[in-house]
Amino acid sequence: MFKILLVGSGHMGKSLLKGWLNSKIKNISIIDPKVGKNKKKLFKLDLYDSLNKLKNIDSFNVIFFAVKPQIVDKVLKHYKTLNLKNKLIISIIAGKDIKYFEKNFGSKTSIIRTMPNLPASISKGITCLYGNQNVSLKQKKFALKLFNSVGKTFWVKNESFINKFTAISGSGPAYYYFFIENLTSAAKKIGIDKKLAYEISKETAIGSIDLLRQSEDNAETLRKNIAVKGGTTEAAINSFRKNDNMKKIVFSGVNSAYKRAIKLGKK
Repeated sequence: MFKILLVGSGHMGKSLLKGWLNSKIKNISIIDPKVGKNKKKLFKLDLYDSLNKLKNIDSFNVIFFAVKPQIVDKVLKHYKTLNLKNKLIISIIAGKDIKYFEKNFGSKTSIIRTMPNLPASISKGITCLYGNQNVSLKQKKFALKLFNSVGKTFWVKNESFINKFTAISGSGPAYYYFFIENLTSAAKKIGIDKKLAYEISKETAIGSIDLLRQSEDNAETLRKNIAVKGGTTEAAINSFRKNDNMKKIVFSGVNSAYKRAIKLGKK
């Protein structure tokens, strides 16, 4: 049986926890310096504000790091002296590669690098994983089970793919939310009440994605079915497409996220 020590419970860590608990995965303890009564009440798990408070570290065979890349150096120094034999290190820290963790924990340590996303909290997440050569088949199967419990999971053969995945899926939910924000703003500008504008924009997005999920047609075909020649939708699409504006804006955003992931790994 695998027992998980989750280090950090921010937005992504919290989303994974919700998904795991909904899937009946409960053999988890948390270390977070910002542990408070609200989290303790929410998770009903063992929570600690520091590693020093945890007396049974040897009972954990998975240490799961879910902290911000800006503070990971400070966090890892508390774990370098631990006996990591037969333990699996899992990281969701953007930009930090396998070599970074091998440098901190030793080249013989089993390490899996992953990038999930926020919809994991409702078991609709998508995660890619990459492990070093030390990861056993048993550990690999456990990681697959862990992330399959909160959505879809992909193993990748090349670690560099994770930074690309981060720019699309890891950051992706925010792109859709940002579009809904801007669609709401546009609705307000043409005279729709603020509350109604948001509700219409949100429900349109939800319905459209549900249709895409259930349809045999892809996104392009569904879009063309709506944007009939001479109609209102075609007018909007033509505006988005003018000088390739939409394509350029989306690529610029994705490429910026990708470059940032690479940069975080070099710090």
